[in-house]
Amino acid sequence: MKINPLKVFVYGTLKPGEVNYKLYCADKVVEAKKAIAKLSLPIVKE
Repeated sequence: MKINPLKVFVYGTLKPGEVNYKLYCADKVVEAKKAIAKLSLPIVKE
């Protein structure tokens, strides 16, 4: 069965080289690229 990669934008401590990258991302990342979010992300209130 083929698994299609999922493109995900992460920021803060999940970025490569940051404190939580190794714990949460390192063994799952196929490719990492630098990116800039040109729009504000929505604030979700629960």
